[in-house]
Amino acid sequence: MDQDLSDNPQLPPFVEIPGPKYPPPTDALPISYFNLFFTEELWQIMFTESNRYAQQYIDSNTLSLHSRVKKWHPTTVGEMKAFLAIIMEMGHTVRPNILSHWSTNSRCIPWFGKMMARDRFIILLKFLHFTNNTNLCPSNNQEYDPCSRF
Repeated sequence: MDQDLSDNPQLPPFVEIPGPKYPPPTDALPISYFNLFFTEELWQIMFTESNRYAQQYIDSNTLSLHSRVKKWHPTTVGEMKAFLAIIMEMGHTVRPNILSHWSTNSRCIPWFGKMMARDRFIILLKFLHFTNNTNLCPSNNQEYDPCSRF
């Protein structure tokens, strides 16, 4: 049975005004709302940590002769924005698998290939990272948090 928390004398009354503190103006473009969530700080974290993780992976693994990873080169904030645009479109355009979004058949999405090569997308997806692995506690440590990567 749900209880009205406002009747609980042990909780202080809620006095904050709900909602965003500094919303964009009412005539703002949709990108203004998007930028509330994807701040420049977040883009910097994505670009920095993805590059760091790729380098850590390359330094600590023996790559096969034809590994796609050998084609890695550092990403940029602009490329991360293009990557996210593709991810978001994939949510709207359902296909059997990721690679089929670059198909050249009659159902192709021409701007995918213009925005980014399929292999580059796959490698960015592999190395997408938001935290520095060297700052994480190992799983056998008492301080370990399985959600720390997120």
